[in-house]
Amino acid sequence: MYLSFFCFSTKHFFWLVLLVAVIAGNSLWLSQYTNQTVAPILELNTYAAASATLNRSNPSPSVGMTHTAQDPSIIANEYNFHGYHRDRLTLAVSIPRNELRTYQHDYGYHQTELDALTEQRQAALTGAYQHAVELFLDQAELDKMSAKINQEFDAKVHSFFEERGFKFLSAQLVTPDLPGIVRRNVHHLKPVAVALDQLTAQMNYAAEDILPTALTLVQTALAYRNIPEVIDQRHTAGIYPPLVTLAEGAGDCDSKTALLAAIFLNWNEIRLIGLGVPDHYLLGVMKNPGKGDLFIEYQGMPYVLMEPAGPAWLPVGAVSEYTLQTLNSGGELQIEPLSI
Repeated sequence: MYLSFFCFSTKHFFWLVLLVAVIAGNSLWLSQYTNQTVAPILELNTYAAASATLNRSNPSPSVGMTHTAQDPSIIANEYNFHGYHRDRLTLAVSIPRNELRTYQHDYGYHQTELDALTEQRQAALTGAYQHAVELFLDQAELDKMSAKINQEFDAKVHSFFEERGFKFLSAQLVTPDLPGIVRRNVHHLKPVAVALDQLTAQMNYAAEDILPTALTLVQTALAYRNIPEVIDQRHTAGIYPPLVTLAEGAGDCDSKTALLAAIFLNWNEIRLIGLGVPDHYLLGVMKNPGKGDLFIEYQGMPYVLMEPAGPAWLPVGAVSEYTLQTLNSGGELQIEPLSI
């Protein structure tokens, strides 16, 4: 295992059709998340290794991602970006391909998987009918058995989708569970958080500078990309889980927000919300707003907004013109707390 320290947007709804520690003195405190009960995957419960450096070798590295792997079994990317003080920074991440495939299996689904559940239900209903015939049971008893089978089937379907990163909005309407995706990925993104924390300490940044540094990384080093609803016959609902966003070096507003939130939540002091607006998703962090910062109140506390989507560099407290117009239009907003 490589572990050295060297938008869910409101548009993504679809219908189911079924037959029935402190790193440095001025650093934020790292979360103790990995001490909680989490099924161990590998060392420190993560697939990825990460390191971050001040880029001195190249006086003006291009902003964005470059592939650096020489071993075809490993995805190794470098992300060049400018820090909060416009320092030229590089984050290096490596993820073994076989482990990324294992990770991806926990998100999205193939139709054949749903078909298998439906076939199990139909087999159980057929078995119940045959049992009723053999024992001369009446229709009421058969209906009772069938109702139990259907109830168990519905529970299996709900469990299946929840395990794959979805949540139900109604009996047949599901959408990506972005808070759940974030929560499941905090420990996977700990190497990135540690690397950024060490880098900001090395650069003598103030503790609060970790927010804009990580934000700039996600905004500018990772490209903006619309995610297809189906990739290689796998239903994605139009979102990458965070490690796939890192591996691809790209994502949409939902995917990049989930990635940034999973990085941020490695610091205990950070409290976050996700904010869904029509066809877009952004992030809010609980902090006192500065002059000119755009913020909203949630449960009586101010949350300063930020736009992870990029590709424009927008500081904490600034949003795009589209987002500003949408917020001012009085349209429906969806606020979701993001936490461990």
